[in-house]
Amino acid sequence: MTILCATDFSQPADDAVRVAADIARKRGETLLLWHAVQPQMGDPIGPYAEPMRADAAARLEAGAERIRSTRLTVETSAVVGFPDQELPTTMPADTTLIVAGARGHSRGTHWLIGTVVERLAQVAPVPMLVVRQPAALQSWMEGIGTLNVVVATDLSAVSDFALRRANLLRALGPCNLELLYVEYPPTEYARLGVGPVSVYRSHRVIDDVLTHELTRRADTVNLGGNVSTRIAKTLGEAGAAIAMEAEEADADLIVVGSHQRRALSRVWQGSIAHGVLHSAETNVLVVPFHTADEEIRALETVPLTTIVAATDFSPCGNRAVAWACSMAPRGAHVVLVNVVRRDSEADASSRELDRVKATVSRGDGMRVDTVAMVGKDVAATICATAERVGADAVIVGRHSRSRASQLFLGSVSGEVLARSRRPVLIVPDPATI
Repeated sequence: MTILCATDFSQPADDAVRVAADIARKRGETLLLWHAVQPQMGDPIGPYAEPMRADAAARLEAGAERIRSTRLTVETSAVVGFPDQELPTTMPADTTLIVAGARGHSRGTHWLIGTVVERLAQVAPVPMLVVRQPAALQSWMEGIGTLNVVVATDLSAVSDFALRRANLLRALGPCNLELLYVEYPPTEYARLGVGPVSVYRSHRVIDDVLTHELTRRADTVNLGGNVSTRIAKTLGEAGAAIAMEAEEADADLIVVGSHQRRALSRVWQGSIAHGVLHSAETNVLVVPFHTADEEIRALETVPLTTIVAATDFSPCGNRAVAWACSMAPRGAHVVLVNVVRRDSEADASSRELDRVKATVSRGDGMRVDTVAMVGKDVAATICATAERVGADAVIVGRHSRSRASQLFLGSVSGEVLARSRRPVLIVPDPATI
């Protein structure tokens, strides 16, 4: 296995080399010192660049010799081209980590500064460590103290994957971990169906849901130190807010997941990972979600711990309830939901839900709860309920294409499918099958 350290021979890059060497030594991996000779605008890439590449190769070899004296296997590679274009094609197939140095956010003459480090992180197919404070990392790997790590999460699959990969840090030394969520109040109020929006006071429902989601994720992590969670608010860019919160927490490392939608560069420019890299004053570990093993990871079994089943008490709606109870594994939580448009209908809805709950067949250990909700937008209310309870799946019925059915679940099922952030199963009317 290989750890690749990209260097431009600057002081920040030399710091990154020392950190990469320490990591490779502790993990028993090969260290590859890598440099890209970047052509100047208008200069051809060809024989004219060979002397520069040969000089870079000699400098890499000299640096490698100094490190080899510490009983570490070190290889070198000098290529010609733009770093973010050459890295994915020239890096070894067994690369497990990329390490690079950076000088904050200022633009300068070195290619491994500012925007170029961000471009490397955008294309790196494996986790990339951007070193800005090498002393903290080196002393930690020498067994001195505990590393303070902030893992940024947006409660998505991308940040969940980054959190799981953060467990690898424990092999290098003990870490205190803080799981940080930066709340954008307008989005949270809309997602959970509460209001009116306030950016000055916390809403009890939002706090309860976010605290539950963060705690559930924190319970999956053990880095040998303390684990805590924190919710912050911002009306600005989330990446910059994460960097600021990490600085206040005196973090030695920020871990953030990346979508890496390279085909749409504007998406990267607006991504949380890009914002953190651009704003952070400390070390940053960027964990890409779209890696070579994504297709295999997609086949991993998804646990169904909480299922929301929406019904309008029609045979088709209740069939969705039956499907939910049939799919739920042992110990699962099934939440039966009915949405009415007026407060005066809520009591009758609750009674009917209790009747359905008493009638439905349930497996051993299954917990069934009922929720009668009032909302003018039925689909939005169902989606908000799923968010509140942290549903792993939402099940709704779809009526036949009659005029009457289009007034309710015939259109609601499509709206839920289009708007839900959770997986949706639509159960068709048996008469249409």
